[in-house]
Amino acid sequence: MPKMKPEALEARRNQILQAALTCFVQAGYHKTSVDDIASQAGLSKGSIYTHFESKQALLLALLNRMIHVTGLPGILGAETITDQEKFTAALEGIISYVQSGDFQDYAALLMVAWREAQSDPEIRQTVAGLYNGMRSGFSQLIQQGIESGQVGPIDAQSFASILIAIFDGLMIQALVDEQAIDWQAISQTIRGIWIY
Repeated sequence: MPKMKPEALEARRNQILQAALTCFVQAGYHKTSVDDIASQAGLSKGSIYTHFESKQALLLALLNRMIHVTGLPGILGAETITDQEKFTAALEGIISYVQSGDFQDYAALLMVAWREAQSDPEIRQTVAGLYNGMRSGFSQLIQQGIESGQVGPIDAQSFASILIAIFDGLMIQALVDEQAIDWQAISQTIRGIWIY
């Protein structure tokens, strides 16, 4: 088989991951086979295994992408904006994400992952890493805001955990009823809590 160029390789991996996401969301993790994913992607089963060693590897790869969809890592590394602007940018990144077409699938995938984390230690570790990354990012922003006087005194780690729990709960509500959540109002309310 000829060697694929890096951009073609990345496109093929994305194609497979999108197919796996669709299958996991529609049928659940256990009812999805690698054959199902191959069929959804329009590829052979061998092509799937060329890029991912197992069905679990596909789920783990999808979960590892979730921290990046909001742009949080890039926002944290930005040096040209204030802490308050970073926090606002992070919120806007999350709000933009939950209003995108990918939100429903990734929110449903997270619920699949919660279920699988109960019995699969590697999935549990990946889900924990996802939450730790988000908690660390928000804690860092909150702590910087406290130190610069833009945020009142508050336990940064606890507030970060509360923010994540709020978004998890809101995502579940939005999955059940898309009209139930006004994401812009939510963003303004959280900014109102944040700004001292």
